[in-house]
Amino acid sequence: MDHRTVFGLVAWLTGATIAGCSCEDGTTPAPEPRGEPINLGFTGISVEVQGVEGVDYAVERVWFDREVDDDLILYIHADVPIILRHNESNLVGAATPWSPGLDPGTIVYRIDGDGLRGYDGNLYQAAPANGQPLDPPLDAIQSQYSVPFTMAHFKGQVGAGPDFHDGIVDEHGDEWHVLSFWDVDPENSEDERDDQTNDGKTLMVVVDPITPAIAFDAPAGEQYYTTPAKLHYVPHIHGQRTYLTAGVQLQLTNITGAEPIHYQVDNGTVQTYGGPLVASQLFGEPDQTYAFRYWLGQNGPQKEREIHFEPIQPGADETHPRMLYPDPQALAAAQAIVAAGGEPAEALLEPPHYMGMPDPPIDFRTGLRYLRETLYDGGYYYQTKRLGTTIKEYARLGVLQEDEGLMRRAVDGLLFMYTIDPLGCESPDGRNGGPCQERCMYSDGRVTINAALAYDLLAGLFTPEQGYTQGMSPIEHLKIRDNLAGEAAMMLQFPTSNPEPFWRTSRASGSPRNLQLEMFIASLAMAMPSYDSHYFGTSGADGVTQAEHLWAPFDDAALSWITINDAGYVEHPADPEQFRYSALHNLVDPDGTYVGQPRDGYLGMMHQDAIPFLIYREHFDGHHYDRFEAYLRMRIMQRYPFNGVMMPQAYYAGGYNSPDAFLGSLVRPDFPDAALYQWALEQPVLMDDTPPADPSIVAAPPTEHSQVVRGYALLSSDLTDPQAVAMRMRVFPPGYSCESGTFQTYQGGAFNIAGYGQRLAIEKAGYHRIEDYHYGTSAQRKNTILIDGQNDPSYLQVRGVFSRSLLTGSLDYAELHTDLSASPESSAYVTQGVDLTRRVIFVDRRYFVIADSLASTTGSHDYDWLLHGATGGGSFAQDEGAGSATWTKPGGERLLLQLLSSATLSSEQLIEPDFIDQDDDQGRPEPYIKATTQGAAAQFLAVLYPLDDGMGDPGIAPLSVTGAAAGEITGGASDGTVVVALRTGTSPLAHQGAYLCDTDGSLCLYKLDDQGEPETLLMVDGTSAALFGTTFSITLGSPGTALLRAAPGGPEVIESTEIAPETR
Repeated sequence: MDHRTVFGLVAWLTGATIAGCSCEDGTTPAPEPRGEPINLGFTGISVEVQGVEGVDYAVERVWFDREVDDDLILYIHADVPIILRHNESNLVGAATPWSPGLDPGTIVYRIDGDGLRGYDGNLYQAAPANGQPLDPPLDAIQSQYSVPFTMAHFKGQVGAGPDFHDGIVDEHGDEWHVLSFWDVDPENSEDERDDQTNDGKTLMVVVDPITPAIAFDAPAGEQYYTTPAKLHYVPHIHGQRTYLTAGVQLQLTNITGAEPIHYQVDNGTVQTYGGPLVASQLFGEPDQTYAFRYWLGQNGPQKEREIHFEPIQPGADETHPRMLYPDPQALAAAQAIVAAGGEPAEALLEPPHYMGMPDPPIDFRTGLRYLRETLYDGGYYYQTKRLGTTIKEYARLGVLQEDEGLMRRAVDGLLFMYTIDPLGCESPDGRNGGPCQERCMYSDGRVTINAALAYDLLAGLFTPEQGYTQGMSPIEHLKIRDNLAGEAAMMLQFPTSNPEPFWRTSRASGSPRNLQLEMFIASLAMAMPSYDSHYFGTSGADGVTQAEHLWAPFDDAALSWITINDAGYVEHPADPEQFRYSALHNLVDPDGTYVGQPRDGYLGMMHQDAIPFLIYREHFDGHHYDRFEAYLRMRIMQRYPFNGVMMPQAYYAGGYNSPDAFLGSLVRPDFPDAALYQWALEQPVLMDDTPPADPSIVAAPPTEHSQVVRGYALLSSDLTDPQAVAMRMRVFPPGYSCESGTFQTYQGGAFNIAGYGQRLAIEKAGYHRIEDYHYGTSAQRKNTILIDGQNDPSYLQVRGVFSRSLLTGSLDYAELHTDLSASPESSAYVTQGVDLTRRVIFVDRRYFVIADSLASTTGSHDYDWLLHGATGGGSFAQDEGAGSATWTKPGGERLLLQLLSSATLSSEQLIEPDFIDQDDDQGRPEPYIKATTQGAAAQFLAVLYPLDDGMGDPGIAPLSVTGAAAGEITGGASDGTVVVALRTGTSPLAHQGAYLCDTDGSLCLYKLDDQGEPETLLMVDGTSAALFGTTFSITLGSPGTALLRAAPGGPEVIESTEIAPETR
């Protein structure tokens, strides 16, 4: 008996409560109604019944060990009061244990409600507050708890309603309901969703049963487990099965009347029940299933419980491990390395970078309420996220070291992990959870993937039959499999964390969450390839067992877990209008664009999950998700070009100098024989030429690497080319909320540059980790523009968007505008009324032209244009008079800057030790350039030219053009002659001297070939542009941005693309 049970008994015996001890006026409150406790209150709310057990109610517990799982079925008369009461395990807010003086919150309960998760309306509203009702439908079934209630009001309310499902009558006539309860803590306002509740559970209730109540009792050394009667979200009562050992006692109770109870085993003699029955006296052969029937009187309806007597270990035809290690031989090789000791063993045993092992080790038998000290403060979602990883680590380290204690901890974790029914996520966002649902969704694929990995390691090894005295018993093993299977079935019902059902009548956009949840399900299928049950469905990963069970999880379609992952497209067998696309196979929206954007917040999570998942699947059966692998390869390259040259600086600060090192830090102990990142990159970009049923929405992975969305621009040549050149630029879009401050210090248009396998401009240096994401410690550290020298990062927190782009192959263009109305008031851009427009032209996909225009409504300011090059211990040279500078790497790669606008050029150094080029193993501070100008309006025009070792310098010369900053570029890594002009005055740009373009636009760039013939002409914000003395011209009906380029059939015009608001 642990401390929770001791407290519970003391509280119930003494009348202790945490509701409060006295009234505000000093009087003694009236005694609270009390009842018999029926649960241990794992979740901080106890359930009590005001009645006599065996007469007014009966309790069936579904697991032999209440200290691990106190789930139960309550058989009760409709008029017997039920009490809900806070207990000492209650948490206040996300993770604060209750103590005297704290308000424990308001208990809320609901009866039934299947289908609410898919109801598009009032799904996430809070419980009624201050007497104010909810809009339908929730007010009909959801109430604040104030006094004991009965089930009388709900009796007879069964079947499907317009928006949700009421109670369910099973095949024997018994009426079942789901009682859900949770609390709303005082820190949550009545206007918020209740997703921050932290105390909740669901119980199955049978009201006025017309059949006997069954129960089981396990003396010391005996075990039993009963399968669930109902699956979350599925309005169906399944026939149940109880697995038990020989000494378990069966008990039958009649709370309906005085009629005798009869029972029968299979087709044997009918017996009259006279008291507890011992399993060994009822059932003969071990590992056999028996039909145990029981009923009231002579003619009462017969209920049947399947009894599996003395089961053996399940999954005997499965081979384990097959995921983390491809076969038992690979695991044995790893165990031999560990046994030999030394550095190879230490490397294998090192935990993943993203978690340390809890200290002291977790005893999972103490309950989830007491894990917050060793896991996450932040509630169920975050605890299960870490919990799955912790269980996997206990299993991995236990198996590698043959440590029975660690393996037992993993087993306890797998038994415990899915025994809590959280009705709320205890997190600010709730993952769209909330207590209006039956169960909180966890969208992070690491949770179940890691649980599946732990099981796969232990399943064929850690059993008494293999010589481990603490190993999984067959009944524990069966429950673990059902725990995991229940997750697969629930994910199939709702494969995203948003209220979206599995079957659809129109194709929905995918998301990284869809991918993760599909990886969930496939991992569970691989972990239990032969799993098959009528309540949780069929794995199908063995390639033999076919799905045949309806209601598992669909009432009208049998579908194995692996089907959607492998098929890519599945039609409903009875209704072709309903279908489902797999995000792992079809990563395109209906317009052919790829789902997700390079800056989405789940990319890092995808990398941590997806690359290992692909290897798990490769280990399991060699299956490949061709489109997904091609897509992931492209995304990794976009985010981390050149094996990490453009990785986020925070990873470098952690000591990782490439995706190899970063990803390896996450999963290297699991795969000592695999270079994960390299494996992903080296896989051929294979395409399945057979499209799903609707081929119009399937597109091949793009070969285009440049991308521009509202908050992110990547201008890049082919990233598979070692000679590739790329610039990555960010801005924080209006309307995009990140509660942890994600991207808050991204200045408008801050960028970095890589080329020829080297970091050449390193604006992200100087970031460090605070909580979740990257905060900048100094605005001066970024390739941005300071206003009046204000250097604090808060002064430059300015939001904006990339509003339009041109991606043509020969020339790429991205345009960014700040949005002062959406920016923080502390921003210097806001206080000084300065708007910035930053335009970047990627010429021939070899070099960059940056044109910046600033305008202030508060008069003249000093503007400092910053560029942080990277020498990596090489050399730096500048010519202030010529407005140029060069950063050269030790290998000869270099970045050349030529300023074409009027400004004062100077160089400085940041001496902070973390502002360095990570290629420099001596950590020497890097020089940076500052170009300064003044005015109410200002323009900067610059060429940034990456060059490889051995390439000659380009010729870059300013041109004298009235009312413009202009220049000419020849040679270098490109051919022909490029001329660019940025208007600085109000008059149209007119040809003069070497400058040939006439335009009313604000920016003009054109290219002539080696014979002087025009190749391209870019006009920005104009209606017309023409090269003097030629017919090479553009005319638009309204001001816009367009590119004119020579083509075999005559010049063609390509207009810019407006960036859609949703592409962030």
